[in-house]
Amino acid sequence: MRRTTASPAISLTLLAVGLLVMVFYLLWTFSWVNHTNVVIQRALLVEKLLLDLQTATRGYYLTSDPSFLQPYRDSLPELPAAIQAFKDEVRDNPLQHTLAEKVDADAQQWLVWAGAMLRTAENNGEKPSVAELQASKERFDNVRDDVTQFLNNEYQLRDERAQQTTRITWTVLAIAALATTLVAIIQCRGVKRRLGDITLTYREALRLAKERRLRAQGLLEELDRELKAVGEIQRSLLPIQLPNIPGLDLAASYQTSRRAGGDYYDFFRLPPEHPDDHRLRYGILIADVSGHGTPAAVLMAVTHSIAHGFEQPTSPPNELLAFVNKRLCDSYTTDTGVFVTAFYAIYDPTTRQLTYSSAGHNPPRLRRHRDEHFVPMDEAQGFPLGVVPDEPYPLACLTLAPGDTIVMYTDGITEARPTGSSTMLEVEGLDGAMAQATTDPAELLNAVLEAVKLIAGDEVNDDRTVLILRANGLTDVSDAEQQHTVIVDTPVAAGTPTKV
Repeated sequence: MRRTTASPAISLTLLAVGLLVMVFYLLWTFSWVNHTNVVIQRALLVEKLLLDLQTATRGYYLTSDPSFLQPYRDSLPELPAAIQAFKDEVRDNPLQHTLAEKVDADAQQWLVWAGAMLRTAENNGEKPSVAELQASKERFDNVRDDVTQFLNNEYQLRDERAQQTTRITWTVLAIAALATTLVAIIQCRGVKRRLGDITLTYREALRLAKERRLRAQGLLEELDRELKAVGEIQRSLLPIQLPNIPGLDLAASYQTSRRAGGDYYDFFRLPPEHPDDHRLRYGILIADVSGHGTPAAVLMAVTHSIAHGFEQPTSPPNELLAFVNKRLCDSYTTDTGVFVTAFYAIYDPTTRQLTYSSAGHNPPRLRRHRDEHFVPMDEAQGFPLGVVPDEPYPLACLTLAPGDTIVMYTDGITEARPTGSSTMLEVEGLDGAMAQATTDPAELLNAVLEAVKLIAGDEVNDDRTVLILRANGLTDVSDAEQQHTVIVDTPVAAGTPTKV
């Protein structure tokens, strides 16, 4: 009798002890998941402060407006404490602590470099050179890469701990079910009823979770449809095909990093300057909105609308840029910090004269006939659109000879690179790729796209647009209709150029 009575009691006691051990272990794993979340939040704060510092200095160098440095002054004193806090959180993890120390060291090096350039700019009014800015950017990219690697490790660690917690949870539930069954055998019907209630609650939670998942999936699909519609509307604002411009062969490529993008190019057939003038001139515009995705696409559409609303189409290019800049500053960009770079040129087929002006855009590359080298068209540079309301834009002009080639592009081409890498195509890589091709615009375009794909693969981290013009010596419309144009109209990924 004693053995019969003691056996269930001993079994239940051992089972209860084992269950308590598993519960405490489960609570311990929960605490580590929470600790990982705290570490991630510390690292994200460090990343935000660093981005505020870098963005503020770049905005100041670009505009010379001291107000852009306010985020720098706000974030600089907070950064040491933030870095120390996230280093302290990972002292128990040698790998992550080493990475945290590397983030601290690289950040301090960049701050010393950036601080020196900033003091020079503030005290002497001397802006950093392109090489110094590039070096600063490369140092900052090293810091961001360190933070990204640190976060990836923490995310992986959190996932592993979450999976471990899930397994332990299921084990605890299984043991609880077994304990309930044993207690039920020795007539603990009340526990059995409670277990049934728990099962029903769990099933209801699963049902609700499934409904919410399906609802979220529907919302995501609806959002994707809306983004796709935005992209289609945006692409409808671009030229359906390239125009027949007397004296020019054209080729173009347009590629967005997302459903919609902020790059923009356009052509304008301009009326004669006066009634006795029968010449037709052509406006050629390329622009790039800062940022990516739907916000950039919306501002691109606004820029398109403003440019097409210019009431003096025969005016020189700098007046159109000033008009667009004024409208953007008045109504769209002053409070957002967004800006637009643009290059606008007017081509006269009769004289083969190209008059142009630039609003902070990448200078197009010019190669004269029988010249192996490209040179920048940087004689008419002004501030980007949407930054300074009354910015005056300079004007420059040149005369094209048959065989001369101009390559216009957005920064997504020269800054093409794979994720996590600091190696970009840059202007030298662009020139090198085009030097290997003939002067035919289609072949030049293919050479550029191949060079971008070679360095960045299939990744598209920024919108990319290329527009190529080559003077062919023809001067009337009937001759121009015999030339070929090339269009690459690819909203997501570049394809094979199509001859029309």
